[in-house]
Amino acid sequence: MPFNVRWPHVLAFACLMPCLAPMACAPNEPDRVVLDSIDGVGQASTGIRWRIDDPILLATTGPVSIDVDNFAGSVSVRANPTLSDTRVVVERASHRGWFKYESAGEELGRIEYVVGLDRDLSGGEVVTVRSDHVGRMSAFGRANIRIETPELDAVKVRTTRGDVMVIDQRGELDIRTTHGDVRVATPWPARDAVSIMNQDGDVEYRIRGESTGRFDLETINGTVNHRCRYGTWRGIGPDNRSDRIVAVLNNGENPIVIRTTEGDIDVAVVSDPVGLGPFLTNR
Repeated sequence: MPFNVRWPHVLAFACLMPCLAPMACAPNEPDRVVLDSIDGVGQASTGIRWRIDDPILLATTGPVSIDVDNFAGSVSVRANPTLSDTRVVVERASHRGWFKYESAGEELGRIEYVVGLDRDLSGGEVVTVRSDHVGRMSAFGRANIRIETPELDAVKVRTTRGDVMVIDQRGELDIRTTHGDVRVATPWPARDAVSIMNQDGDVEYRIRGESTGRFDLETINGTVNHRCRYGTWRGIGPDNRSDRIVAVLNNGENPIVIRTTEGDIDVAVVSDPVGLGPFLTNR
């Protein structure tokens, strides 16, 4: 059953929890649109408005796939085994510019989203999030989406003007974004297809040494870096260079394709991808 949220009129759902209080960013979180240091006067002068909506809780069981199609904004998806349900939190934000505080507030009412729980062809559960902007000034609005689920399977994300972070994912990975950084780290051996396409941002991809894959990495106006501390990494591209690498990890055939422009690509094959430390883009 989908959950439709339209502002200023909000449909009430029994599964909604009380509104989350604004929280400071934890390490590796997507960049927040709102600056904590901005007070009422500062917000009025800079034209920044934001609102964290009530979390939506979905009764899911077993590994859950995520499918997000966001008109703009950052997306964070992670497994959290301490949860019993899947939690979706959306922060609607607008930055209309100097001395346009009221206009920024009106902008929040034009951001709509729908959260649903579906089944894929194999019968597995899929949490879907679709956001949109109603009106002609969508360049000023963003929907920052945060999803946590007890067990995370395949992930598909489509967004613009935002970071994407995926933590503790097991299945296939398909990410598209612009003007933001992509950060992926999983403690599970990666053996499925991966596709990450970015524009104007870095990509950092961390996996375990038991993973497999046929890597095709390329950037425009950037550098491709790789660290393989475990497993067998074998370069197979006849023209491998600083901005392009074709290689095989542990004789894998599953395709791992990463592209970006105006940014770097960093691949790390390590024993503890999640616990390795802050992502390079946060240092």
